[in-house]
Amino acid sequence: MIIWTKNQRLPSDLYHKVTETIKLNHKDKDKYYTTYFAGAENEKQLSFFKSLSPFYDELIEDMTKDLGVYHKSKYTYTLWMQMSNSDTDSHLIHSHFQGFEQISWVHFINVPDQPCFYFYNSREEKIYPPIQKTGDMIAFPSWALHGVDEVEQKNFNRIIVAGNIWFNKFWTNDKECTLHLDEDAQSSYWKVINS
Repeated sequence: MIIWTKNQRLPSDLYHKVTETIKLNHKDKDKYYTTYFAGAENEKQLSFFKSLSPFYDELIEDMTKDLGVYHKSKYTYTLWMQMSNSDTDSHLIHSHFQGFEQISWVHFINVPDQPCFYFYNSREEKIYPPIQKTGDMIAFPSWALHGVDEVEQKNFNRIIVAGNIWFNKFWTNDKECTLHLDEDAQSSYWKVINS
């Protein structure tokens, strides 16, 4: 299921920003913490993600070059972070595909020895990739079902940064394909132009 991997630890200044953001904003201690639903109106959140962007710009560029799509696409990516521990719930089985995402990724910022992340197949089996140590980053197809087991280790915050990549334009053979989103970004379609 994994299509790309790299090990790159978050620099200490960014790691400190991540942990401070969690400490300040994790209010419901029974629930895992996520910035996925944080609105653009939250100025502190915007500032935080702007500080992470240069680091992830480089990693995403490396990923798209290694996957052979950098030179033939224009892409956009999103990111968010999550934290769970032995006192919180965890992230149930889900996928990131809503119609336009092609590649999803997870960067394991601080993780226990226990492998928590798994893929879930149509046979209702959990498949735990061996690549989920602190610093590991994995990419996989956005349609892939996955989830996270509850953290067993006491007093340990499991922290990840995750995101999606979608191609706004893609060039293949003699065609240019452009992604179009409807006004509420709930559906999309590809427009193909012959060169």
